[in-house]
Amino acid sequence: MNDDQRKWIENELEDELEKGREQRAKHIKEVIAKELTPQGDLLPPWKRFPQIQAGSIGWRMGYGEIYMMSWDKWSDQFNKEQLVEYFKKYLPLPLDWLTWISNRFGDEDIAHEFFTGGSDFKTIHWLEQQGLANFDEFKSWYDSWYDTWQKQKDKSE
Repeated sequence: MNDDQRKWIENELEDELEKGREQRAKHIKEVIAKELTPQGDLLPPWKRFPQIQAGSIGWRMGYGEIYMMSWDKWSDQFNKEQLVEYFKKYLPLPLDWLTWISNRFGDEDIAHEFFTGGSDFKTIHWLEQQGLANFDEFKSWYDSWYDTWQKQKDKSE
């Protein structure tokens, strides 16, 4: 393959990728328009699709994935205070969604903490200060979840 052919293929691939990005952006806008509540909200993912567990692959494929991408795009308009007010509308927040919610407030370390046996969970404490969570309830749930997860992981190794 010569340089001209390689360049042509690269340009074709880039064009296809751009078309895909444009189609996805259009689809996300359509989902947002269709899913807005009369109050102008998108429901939190666990309210919209309660049959899909937190952390499930269902949020990374199919209708769960497009809803999650739409929710993320829609929520980009909010600052932290507005996001707190949004989540207050949907109390009580499910314990198994608190790490996802923490991530929405910028906690990029929460997943690492979650799968390594915990740590300070500073953002969960912050969520408690905002009136969105109870740290002790979360920690109790998490400890039980982690023990079960660790046993399953140990069995498979």
